Amino acid sequence: MAKSTAEIMGRGMRCLTAHMGIVEAEEFIFLVISEKCNENLKIEIRLKQG
Repeated sequence: MAKSTAEIMGRGMRCLTAHMGIVEAEEFIFLVISEKCNENLKIEIRLKQG
């Protein structure tokens, strides 16, 4: 049975906060999102440069 995105995200947040605490879990998520955005920006720049 496939789980929904919300279920998976909820489980992930519970796991992170249980092992890292709320502040560190939020910092971790921020870093992951920042790295993903940076990587997408690098790809976009490369595509524009040809």
